[in-house]
Amino acid sequence: MGNKNPKNKTITGIFVVVLVVTFMILLIYYGRSDSSTSIEYQAKEIFCPSIQELMLDYLKAPATAQFQDCIDAEYEINNTHIKITTYVDAENSFGALIRSELVATHVLSDNKWELDSLIFDNEVMFDRDTFNALKKEIGVE
Repeated sequence: MGNKNPKNKTITGIFVVVLVVTFMILLIYYGRSDSSTSIEYQAKEIFCPSIQELMLDYLKAPATAQFQDCIDAEYEINNTHIKITTYVDAENSFGALIRSELVATHVLSDNKWELDSLIFDNEVMFDRDTFNALKKEIGVE
């Protein structure tokens, strides 16, 4: 038989309301997408592996490269700037395993992230200002 006690209906109604409110709070809290989390994800999951892949072209023995895990790299992140500092262990031209530092800076420009600079073992490998000046000089935009 059905539960016709008004007191039980009230308790059940309150329980349902509390359950729904709790669910909504959890959904809002854990479902939010604030920009720093999104930027941090991009830095660790997209930019760091991309620059590691790019650096393989600069190594004497790329097959020996052992990059620092991107999760363990150092990050300086704000809404318009990402700086990633990581390292790679790889053999040099003499066969010795050496550690080289890699620093990449990305900037937000026109609502998209662009590589601003890439420094490998204290040597500038890429600088966006120099790159843009070169593009302008040769007539490529």
